[in-house]
Amino acid sequence: MYFDRIMSTSQEQKLIEFLCTLRQSAAQLIESTHSTFTHALESAPSKNFNEEDQQMINGWQEEIKSAYKNLNEL
Repeated sequence: MYFDRIMSTSQEQKLIEFLCTLRQSAAQLIESTHSTFTHALESAPSKNFNEEDQQMINGWQEEIKSAYKNLNEL
């Protein structure tokens, strides 16, 4: 039956709370990853990466920054 498939308000609220918790966890993980990534780069004994590796590293760092920024804009 159609009505059996409709979630109750209580079920919807629990799902929203669960999704909110997942989003917050993702934001915290991304923030931690960004911090660790940046620290690792800053403390690298040598920063003499070849051009290809430097571009790859810069791309990764920008992806992490962008993910963190996008999650925190909402």
